[in-house]
Amino acid sequence: MTGNRLPVSPGYVLNWGAAFNPAPSIALNLDVKHLDSVQANRENSFLIDAYTLVDAAGSWQRQRVRITLSAHNLFNKQYYWNSDGETADPGRPRQVILSTSIRLR
Repeated sequence: MTGNRLPVSPGYVLNWGAAFNPAPSIALNLDVKHLDSVQANRENSFLIDAYTLVDAAGSWQRQRVRITLSAHNLFNKQYYWNSDGETADPGRPRQVILSTSIRLR
């Protein structure tokens, strides 16, 4: 125990979200994730900054068909999420997905 923080271990992680159903056929979701800064190595000489990501989705459903539009990293936040102590891995940029699903039964 040297008093250093554990490598790649945030001091805290805060997740919260909300779901709304403004109509029986519509579902809206919002998810927010905040990670505290982390030290990338045992010596605590390489700090990765804290970051916050926002994800959102909206779905419309009619009978057995559902269409969903979702966005991960909605505000296209540039961040680093992992490290080997010498280099850091960049996080995923904004990703927008349109999907359709059909319930067979």
